[in-house]
Amino acid sequence: MEQEKKGKEFQSGSKKSIKKYRNLLFLLPIILVGIFIYQFVFNTEKQSREVMKNYTSLNIDRLNQNQSEGLYKLCKVWGFVKYYHPNVTKNNIDMDEELLILIPEVLESKNQKEVDQILVQWIGDLGKIDIRSKEIKNTKKVKISSSLDWIGEEKFLDEELKESLIKIQKSKIDKTEKYVKLTPNVGNPIFINEKEYNDMDYSDKNYRLLGLFRYWNAIEYFFPYKYLIDENWDEVLKVYLPEFIQGDDMNSYNYVFNGLTRCIKDDHATLYKPGVGNLVIESLGDRFIPLHFNILDDKVVYVEGFLNNEVNDSNFKVGDVVLKINGEDIDDVITRLEELYPQQNKNHKNVVIRYLLNRTKEEKVEITFKRDEEINTEDIVSIHKNKMNYDNEDKKSHEMIGNNIGYINPGNLKKNEINKIMEKFLNTKGIIVDLRNYPSDFIVFSLGKYLMPEPTEFAAFTIPSLEIPGQFAFTSSIKVGAKNPDYYKGKVMILVNKYSQSQPEYTAMALRVAPNAVVLGTPSNGADGNVSKLTLPGGFITSFTGIGVYYPDGGETQRVGIIPDVIVKPTIEGIREGRDELVEKAIEVIENK
Repeated sequence: MEQEKKGKEFQSGSKKSIKKYRNLLFLLPIILVGIFIYQFVFNTEKQSREVMKNYTSLNIDRLNQNQSEGLYKLCKVWGFVKYYHPNVTKNNIDMDEELLILIPEVLESKNQKEVDQILVQWIGDLGKIDIRSKEIKNTKKVKISSSLDWIGEEKFLDEELKESLIKIQKSKIDKTEKYVKLTPNVGNPIFINEKEYNDMDYSDKNYRLLGLFRYWNAIEYFFPYKYLIDENWDEVLKVYLPEFIQGDDMNSYNYVFNGLTRCIKDDHATLYKPGVGNLVIESLGDRFIPLHFNILDDKVVYVEGFLNNEVNDSNFKVGDVVLKINGEDIDDVITRLEELYPQQNKNHKNVVIRYLLNRTKEEKVEITFKRDEEINTEDIVSIHKNKMNYDNEDKKSHEMIGNNIGYINPGNLKKNEINKIMEKFLNTKGIIVDLRNYPSDFIVFSLGKYLMPEPTEFAAFTIPSLEIPGQFAFTSSIKVGAKNPDYYKGKVMILVNKYSQSQPEYTAMALRVAPNAVVLGTPSNGADGNVSKLTLPGGFITSFTGIGVYYPDGGETQRVGIIPDVIVKPTIEGIREGRDELVEKAIEVIENK
């Protein structure tokens, strides 16, 4: 019995051991795969760390022809691979690190054949890729596509490099890009995983070139208005390659980058450092002359106080024509400022005058001005930017003016206030919507529903493709309004001017399709569409328009602006008399309907 008992215990123990071993055998492949993955990742990171550990900064002040051609080629190939190669996302490849390794190799190459071989080897090291079984076709109307003709361009790349790039072009691109995603329900690009390098050594030309390459390719593949850039974008790259090599400090880096961002002629284009601001503007001083200037009758004129900051103890009056600032002729001042802040569009001088002319380092600024035929000079006390009064509470969001006419100032609206305002204005003779400022509340659809008898097309967008980087296709037309037999029957006057930019322009596009709408004033600025931001080496941030905005028939708004139905320009005489000539004309049109 004892032996039988032991035998049963042995059999039971054997079964448990076999089951245990079976479990271990089942887990063994998983454990081995885990070890393999760990070793692969660890070794890859270790190799990467070793490469960067041996990294040395690049100090070079001049490029020879071979180096210029090599860097130009590298920029285009690197950017194409960054946005087209599926393994960049799949294998989590650090494209910055890849570039920092490639730049010295390209610069040391003896000729372009060596450059091509370096790039072929590099692309091969990124791993195998799968080719698409069929070509990707966008079912929507395509507005623009980034030209990839350079890949097949004769004598630019050797055959082996061409084949490598064509294979990438035909690969299966993962929509979950490592460096770009699209804003939900809008479509403008969001640039992600771009390193800041806040402690960047500005004398290291590797990182300066990284900044150039990162920005140039973001515009190449994700700027909806690249076709409107005055200069050939490839030629811009060639011009700026030696520019980025020059200089060894933050100011020189900022200055050359500022010039590059202005090349795209987009008034959404900015360059700033968080916590500091735009270095070019900040270099003008941290104080403000508490005056707003404008161009009227081709003259620089003082038109109003800067927000609620008044000019104390001065004979300087609204309507005075500025002749000199601190003894410098006003035309020379503007020319100097335009060189600091290069031209973007036809309204550029107005932008310079509005945002730059009143910046100063001095506590007192001497202004020579003309009133009628008399010339005078006044010392105006400037205000430190931290002591400026930005309060606009004294300005109303709406009021009744003239003979039963409603006036709306969207720049001072509270959230959803437009509904209460329209309840008051439904039985008025006319409504004036003043879009010479930036709306504090988005009123395109909330106001539009009162003005339209039915949904009406007013705009169309183009958004980028992640499957075919560089391609922008139209969305369905955007509509405003709803089925409303009791829509507002009075005249709707929409005021715009050269300072109406972005949301005011989009709002004007929507409201002008109302049956009784008239746009009045001067052409708007011409920069519409949601803004995308890109982080640059050195901790800088730049921005640009991320989606295209057009009329339903495809008509342009970028660099064109909203063209009024009735042109009205303010005059010096009107400013001096305290009259708003645009509002006066709007009232006249309403009264004479």
